[in-house]
Amino acid sequence: MLVTFDAAYADPLHGGQSLTVFVITVAAAEVGVALAVVLLLFRRRGDVDLRGTDALAERTDRQDAA
Repeated sequence: MLVTFDAAYADPLHGGQSLTVFVITVAAAEVGVALAVVLLLFRRRGDVDLRGTDALAERTDRQDAA
């Protein structure tokens, strides 16, 4: 879609193609972060059961002063 926009409007800066490369780069970074989380789960728990991800949550000991 973005490359089509670039071709249709004949943008001299090729904004559609540049934005396409940027979107693909961000998507690849998101996949890398997701893979890192899955590997962390596997190293800590020995499985990749996503129901057990609460063990990775940060523990806070907040007491409400009410």
